[in-house]
Amino acid sequence: MNGITVIIKNWMTRKPKWYAQLVTVIMTSILLLASSVYLKELYGANDWMPASRELVFGHHQYWRAWTSLFAHADIEHLLSNAFLFIPLAYLLTGYFGYWVFPAAGIFLGGIINLFVLQRMPWEIHLIGISGVVYWMGAVWLTLFLLVDRRESIKRRFAKVLFITVVLFIPQTYKPQVSYFSHFIGYFFGIASALVIYYVNRQKFIDAEVTRFIPDEDEIEKDAIVGFVPESTIQQWRDVN
Repeated sequence: MNGITVIIKNWMTRKPKWYAQLVTVIMTSILLLASSVYLKELYGANDWMPASRELVFGHHQYWRAWTSLFAHADIEHLLSNAFLFIPLAYLLTGYFGYWVFPAAGIFLGGIINLFVLQRMPWEIHLIGISGVVYWMGAVWLTLFLLVDRRESIKRRFAKVLFITVVLFIPQTYKPQVSYFSHFIGYFFGIASALVIYYVNRQKFIDAEVTRFIPDEDEIEKDAIVGFVPESTIQQWRDVN
């Protein structure tokens, strides 16, 4: 019998974990509150929150690699990071658990800063959570590419490339921005996603639900009710 077996459900079509919204609200509140404390220079935050190569490696104040994540230069800097931080926090927590975000994300954010600071001038301060945001984006997009197999690898890769270009490649150059931290964050994100995928690979595969579509009449009927994506219909026609 002619037809095609399609994946109709998988790990990323499941309902997000119940605590995803709560974690997102808590982490966003911490980000906003800590950034406000820094911007208003409360409790001497402008002295102990930023990180520099001199302070971290010269004075061995390694904790600054993490406190600097929650400090931002101004409201525009904060909102530009929050724009992607909030939805990515929800998606990563909802589909992959709090051990991916915030646990791994914030921990690796500090590690990313340590890498970046090694290449910065001795006294220049590094602040902002953009390295973590790029890490989050790379983790989500890489796991989408590997896990959500309802479409061909070419289509998934094209989507990932498009989103990366639109959201993660800057359109203008700003001398005060550490683009190296963006690059390192994205690289760490891809590497982290590969580890997450191969540790949980069987779990992701077991979550897939397939259906055999026997003929064109059946697949067209399913398309009408939105059961099968248009891309799957085209794949079926290509095969037949």
